Amino acid sequence: DDDGVAVATAPGEPLDPRLAHAAQLVWAHELQAPLVVTDLADPNLAGAGAAAAALGFKGAFLVPIKAPTGPSVIGAMVAWGTSTVDFQVPTQSPIHVALRLAALAIADHHLKRGLRWAASHDPLTGLANRAEFAERLDQMAEVDLVLLYIDLDDFKPINDLYGHPVGAKVLV
Repeated sequence: DDDGVAVATAPGEPLDPRLAHAAQLVWAHELQAPLVVTDLADPNLAGAGAAAAALGFKGAFLVPIKAPTGPSVIGAMVAWGTSTVDFQVPTQSPIHVALRLAALAIADHHLKRGLRWAASHDPLTGLANRAEFAERLDQMAEVDLVLLYIDLDDFKPINDLYGHPVGAKVLV
């Protein structure tokens, strides 16, 4: 959805999107290592703890997903459990492999999103370029539309007198 959270459960398990919001705690608490939470009444869990307790869960495991190329956190996994046993992620365990695959998928998505944006926008203004603009106009062909066209005449003297950095600021 819009906040980038995907919710998945094992077959037959309850699917409650409120539980996914605990993933935001990874960033809120700047977690760099997995965290086991055994007190679902902990105010840091906010509404997610109460929702989890109502579903019969007793603990949570919050795991930061780190970028494949460095220490930055690019994702998070939250696992809810019916016991408070200390959860571990040993190297090469299925959960470790799944987290590494998730890191690769997230990094790939970020890279592709950046490339799509760069290919369709002007880097100076951030506005859609000519090709993107034409595509958006085509998509709105069935809608009443008003278009305002602004032509900048005599812009060259600004660059000549004040330099390109000032001209770029004026343009933006």
